[in-house]
Amino acid sequence: MTDYFFAAGASALLMIAVATCSFVVAATIVALVFWAVGLVHNWQPASKAALSQALFFSFPFAILGVTVGFVTSLSREAAVGDVLPAVLVFVGGICVYLVSKGGRAAIISAVAVVMLCVSFSAGIGYGSRARVENEQSALSLQTQIALANREANLKKYRKAIGLDDTSTTSKSVHSDSTPPKP
Repeated sequence: MTDYFFAAGASALLMIAVATCSFVVAATIVALVFWAVGLVHNWQPASKAALSQALFFSFPFAILGVTVGFVTSLSREAAVGDVLPAVLVFVGGICVYLVSKGGRAAIISAVAVVMLCVSFSAGIGYGSRARVENEQSALSLQTQIALANREANLKKYRKAIGLDDTSTTSKSVHSDSTPPKP
């Protein structure tokens, strides 16, 4: 049980680290865009406040993007066909609502969309890497030896307490037909 909690905690911390890194990258891009626009137009203190407010409100979108991207990429099913339209509808709905309000809300929506998209991409990359590493680990010689040792220990234990070596599923299969030969 402790191993599960440790693994879950480590995974959560890694996802937060990926979200933070993608947030920093996207925030740098947004700040450079604001700086470039500020060179053309007068850079006012209100613009700096709008940028800091937009970055503050867009961090949850970075976490959401990494989480959805990570979970989507871990799946072996065709989850992208279901998740991507849902993410796009979510982003479109937020953009339409906030842009219709105008002003600072439009800036916040643009920054939040950038954060969500960059973090979604980072989450997909991180999840894909984790899936490949897990598959390679499951197929490794060390894992196969550990599974064989576990099975051998289980057979020894079953024999020590007086149980058969066969599993219950094989008994049920044989009970309907002829009994197994010793």
